[in-house]
Amino acid sequence: MISEPELSSPYADPDRAYRRPEEVPDLPPGPPPGLRGVRVRWALGGALVSAALAAGVLAVTGVGREDRPDLSYVLPHDMCERLTVPALERVSQTRKWSAGSRTDEDPALASGLCTRDKEIADRRRPWRSWTVETRLELHRRVDPATEFRARAVTARGLEHVTEEAVSGLGQQAVMLSSPAMEGRILRVLDGGAVFELSVLTSTTGEAPFLFSPDPADLPEPDWTAVQAAMIEDMQGMLAATHEK
Repeated sequence: MISEPELSSPYADPDRAYRRPEEVPDLPPGPPPGLRGVRVRWALGGALVSAALAAGVLAVTGVGREDRPDLSYVLPHDMCERLTVPALERVSQTRKWSAGSRTDEDPALASGLCTRDKEIADRRRPWRSWTVETRLELHRRVDPATEFRARAVTARGLEHVTEEAVSGLGQQAVMLSSPAMEGRILRVLDGGAVFELSVLTSTTGEAPFLFSPDPADLPEPDWTAVQAAMIEDMQGMLAATHEK
């Protein structure tokens, strides 16, 4: 039996306490109100867990990633030793180079550079200097094809660049020249690999030249022969760094 204090409690509902069964209102179908929020939370939690598992699978398998460039080349530890320039040695009449190289490894981009300068035996007379640079970039995440043409035209910050397509080298190849540059630049794109071979020349000497010709009188290089030599050496570079 319920006592008077209990009935007078603010938490007591006299109508509900004495309501007959037939007076209880019908509830909508489904789980009790207290369990609906639980089901919603469980559903959201399950969706989050499924999304996390899917993300883990993508990270491991690589499925769903953006298309990455195809790489079939390796970066040599010693660029100058692997990427030789025998044809340019003949054209420039170089017996010995002063050379140095470096490489940089990064998860997104690996790159290497070799710089060669022609050693001059007799500096008592004017001479023509030759500098040959070989660059290799391996793009592992972003396809370099989208900016290859733009970078080729603006290479070295030169103006009035003339671009000539070269066939038989990789997917794309261009030979660059400019009035502001006494030289040539050959760029090659093949998948995620970008090769660059540049040749720069200049005339110089140590004054005074009492019995020597003026440096400006030295003959110009045969650029047709130089370009042919660059293409020949680039073919060797592609073969030397291609994965077996």
